[in-house]
Amino acid sequence: MCFPNFCKMDTNTTGERASTKSRLNLLGILAILILAPGISYIYLKKGIDYRQESLRALTPKEIDQATYDFIAPFLRKDGQAKLFHLADESTYAEQDLLQKIDARIIEEQYFEIIAINSAYDSWDNAHNLTKVDREVSYTGSYDFVLVDTADLIRSAYTMHHDLGKELIRHLSVVIPMQARKSIQLDRK
Repeated sequence: MCFPNFCKMDTNTTGERASTKSRLNLLGILAILILAPGISYIYLKKGIDYRQESLRALTPKEIDQATYDFIAPFLRKDGQAKLFHLADESTYAEQDLLQKIDARIIEEQYFEIIAINSAYDSWDNAHNLTKVDREVSYTGSYDFVLVDTADLIRSAYTMHHDLGKELIRHLSVVIPMQARKSIQLDRK
């Protein structure tokens, strides 16, 4: 036995539920079609802006003549990016920074750290470090100089607390990306 008002309300509620469910499905599909590409665009745009900002910061620079004369014998157009460490007496913070950079950039054939006249502790596991002793003492004003693969001076740095982050960001732009091996099918 069904009361007339109760039966009508029951059928209306079922119809409203179906209508609400189809609206939610439509909203879900629209969210996927509109929000997902929008979020992807924003994410990719931030990456492009980050890279362009880094490239602007790394335009070729002029440095003082004493620094250039000190690193000039090591500019050999060999296709390697170079990070020169120029301090005659390196601090623990400088050594620690260079070890972190060396550990982060392992097996990189296009990168070399050149430490000139640096008194380092033992670096038995260094991958990219070349230690060079010169008879000339360094009189310039920079601790580090970054040179790209074409031997253009991209930046010069003095030691400060955020230098590690800045160097890693700049090295990621200066060091060329290695071509990745693609998967090839062996058809017989």
